[in-house]
This record gives sequence, structure tokens and C-alpha cells, in this order.
Amino acid sequence: MVERVEMEKKGIQDYAFAALRMAVGWHFLYEGVWKLCQDNWSAAGFLKSSEWFAGPLFKAIAANPAVMHVVDLMNEWGLVLIGLGLIAGVLARWAAGAGALLLAFYYVCQPPWLNATGDSHYLFFDMRFVEALALVALAVSPGPGVAGMVKGLWGKWKAKKGGDAQTLDPLGRRELIGGIASCGVLALFGGLFARWKWGPKVDAVTSATAKAFEFTGLDKLTHPIDQFVQIGAEGAKGSFKLSRLILGGGMISGYAHPRDLKYLSGSKGLMKAYNTPDRTRHTLAMAEKTGINTIIINPLLIDTVTDYWKRTGGKIQFITNCGYQGKRGDGPEKIAQGLVDGAKMSVDRGATSCFMRGEYTDDMATNNQYKLFQDSFSRMKKLGVPMGIGCHEWKTVKFCLEHDIVPDYWMLTFNSRKYWSATPSFGTNHDNCWCTDPEGLREYMATVKQPWIAFKVLGAGAIHPREGFPYAFNNGADMICVGMFDFQMVENVNLVNKIFEKGLPQRTRAWHS
Repeated sequence: MVERVEMEKKGIQDYAFAALRMAVGWHFLYEGVWKLCQDNWSAAGFLKSSEWFAGPLFKAIAANPAVMHVVDLMNEWGLVLIGLGLIAGVLARWAAGAGALLLAFYYVCQPPWLNATGDSHYLFFDMRFVEALALVALAVSPGPGVAGMVKGLWGKWKAKKGGDAQTLDPLGRRELIGGIASCGVLALFGGLFARWKWGPKVDAVTSATAKAFEFTGLDKLTHPIDQFVQIGAEGAKGSFKLSRLILGGGMISGYAHPRDLKYLSGSKGLMKAYNTPDRTRHTLAMAEKTGINTIIINPLLIDTVTDYWKRTGGKIQFITNCGYQGKRGDGPEKIAQGLVDGAKMSVDRGATSCFMRGEYTDDMATNNQYKLFQDSFSRMKKLGVPMGIGCHEWKTVKFCLEHDIVPDYWMLTFNSRKYWSATPSFGTNHDNCWCTDPEGLREYMATVKQPWIAFKVLGAGAIHPREGFPYAFNNGADMICVGMFDFQMVENVNLVNKIFEKGLPQRTRAWHS
């Protein structure tokens, strides 16, 4: 009786280990197959961003194209073979050991306390650490799978042929169930993958859709951004470089143009709830690791960036819009003084640059207040760092140049207006409807020689980056500022990299720096 109970317990343990083995195998197989399906996937970005004791070694590997090619192949096919071995239960002990070793390399490259891949972590522990421990346990006791079933079937067949049954592996119930389950899981994976890869695509415009959330981490980064724009004469005091893709601060501050999605914005909105202080630091770290070197913020967010610097040693630059004092209706002199005061405070606290906020410059241009405009901007220029001018209308740019108000760069809205809330029936200043004349803007900016940062290029999320990014670059923008969550950053950086690698055949405006 006792022996029977022990056998039943052993059977339950074997089934549990087999289920764990197949679940971990599914994860490995998915990661490997996903990487093989990408045209230009490489682990180079992941290795280049390593900062722990083995960082120099990983960076040296990433810097050698030949070695990197071998590493990428080993990574892709290693994940696939380990995943297949674990799901099928074929050479499962070897597969579990190899999987634990591979995870150990990932852990050393991006330890959890320096990690910006998007994986949750708890001090020294993260998903990779826990999964590696599970693989160690599976290497000891992998549970039944296809290998055991095949051995049992072979033994049964040999026994029928007159072989010595005592020297052959019997086909037990556990081996049979484990083998059938493994085959079923492989078939399910293959079916789901084929449907994802080659099946009909969901019409996201005309029907409701459900999409599983997936954090795109640094392991899927093709390479950090390597395209930059020089602002100010190189080597001159206060000059700096801007990455072609700049992080907008709206997501972090909680301020946005949510159209009818009112629950997203504000101090109690979903964006602010997501971007906790820890998540914000994670986002800034991830931006740096992807090559984004600057965030554009309101002066009220300066503490957020300086706190990140102190806690992590991060070096991301920040540019402010100076618009933290005064509001429309306060009078032009008070607003202009607020811009100057905001710029001074920002520079004193570490801002790389500042620009005049667009609503105020548009008003000054519309009201022909060029003397006030000239005076406030010249006072800002005396602070010793490059200064920009923000605006929502290209006519403001024209106004400035006609009155010899020349910034180091322009911060100017630009998008195609091809989204529902851009229709004229909502009025020219409807929420996030800030690019009223994209064609006129494109034609005029072709003659402007200062660098141009385009913002609102996605119409506050109404335009997909696949359309908004190339539209902005093809039509003259030198850089784009985009508000993005951490889980969107790698996809956006990969897209920008791809755009510059393929070239911009439609662009006619010269690049300015």
C-alpha cells in the first residue's frame, strides 16, 4: 500500500516536471522563432548596453561583425533547439542545462539592477534567474516526454519480435501520456505560429480587436541610434548633439492630448498611474540604452530628470519649453518674462537647452509683437546655451526670420493631419489639431537653414509611427520628438534605424546642423 502511494506521488511529480519543462520550452522556442522571422534582428544592441563586470567583453563582441554574426546564429538556433528539446522531452537534460547556461549569460550581460529590458525584477532576482533555477531542477528530473514514449514503443515492438523484454524500456502510462502531451504542445505551437505568421490579418480600423500585451525589450533592439544632429558650432561652449529621435516628456508628466479618452491624461490619469517614479527612471535608462540622448520636458519635470541622474548615474540631456509661469490671458509682458525666468531656472539646474513655448510665440507673431519677441529671446540667448523657438504655425517661423529672430533650432509641429480629430469641423485648435497646413509648412521649411525638431508627428497617437516617422523625415524634419512609453521605445528606435538605413528618397530639404 505504501509503495503504491509513493508511486502515485512520483507520478504526480513527473507530470508536474513535464508540464514545467514544456512551459519553459515554449518560451525558448517562441523567442528563437521570433528572432529568426525578423529581417535584421541582432543581439548587438543588447550586448552594447551591458554595464556590469563583463561589459567590455560583450561590447567587444558587438563591435566585431564576424563574431557578432556567429553569436546571433547561436542565439537564434540555440533558443529554437533548446525550446524543441524541452517541449518534446528529447535530450531534455542537455537542453535544460544549455538553457540555464544561456540565461546565465543574459543575466550577466543585463543584471536586474541595471536592467532596461522591460522584465520585472526584485533586487537580485528576475524572470531569467527564476527560469534558470527551474531549468536546473529539470536537468535533474525532466519528466516524461517523446523520448520516453519512443523508447517504450521501440521496446514493445522488439518484445513482439522476440527480443529480451527485460533489457528493453517498457512503455508505461507516464511515458505514453508525456509523449502525447509533448506532441500536442508542439502541434499547438506550430498551429498558432503559422496563424500568426501567414494567417489573415486583423482589420484594426473597422473592427474591435484584442491584442496580447508584449513588452518589446532591448533583446529586440537592432542597434542603438547612431544618427545625431550637431546644435551650435562643434566644440563651442554650450554646443551639443541631439539624437534623431528625442523622447517627449508628456507621457511621464501625464499631460497629453487624449481626444475623447479623457481618462488617460491628468494627475490621476492612466499615463501618470503607469509612469511611477521607478517606471520613469526605467524609461529614461531605456532611452539611453537605445541611443536616445535627450528628453524634452516642461520645467516642472526637472526634478524627475535630476533625481534619475543622482540615483542611476544616467546622463540623458533635457531641454525645457520654459512654459511653467503664466498662461494665455495673463498679458504678453508677463508671459514673455515667464519664458525668460523659466529658461534661467532651467539652465541653472542643468538644462542643455531651452526653447520658447509654441502657444506664446504663435500669439506674439499673430499680434505682431516683434519687439517683445526680440527682447525676450535675446535675454534667453545670454544664458550661454543654444536656444530654440517652438511654434505650431509655419507663419510664426516666417515672422521670426523676417524680424531677424534666428534660433539655434526650431521646435515645430508637423504631421499629415490624416486622423479623425484633424477635420475642419472641430476648428483649427481642436485638441491635438496643431498642424493646420502641412503642405505650406513643408514648402516654407525647405528654405529654412536651421535644424528642425518636428513634434506631434503622430497626432498624439492617432497616426502610426510607420506612417508618421517617414512622413516627417521625408518632408524635411531633421529630428522628431515623440512621446512614448518604455514598451514602445525599442520598436520606435528600430523603425528610425530602418528608415535611415534604407534612405529617404522623397526628401528634398537639405539636412541642417
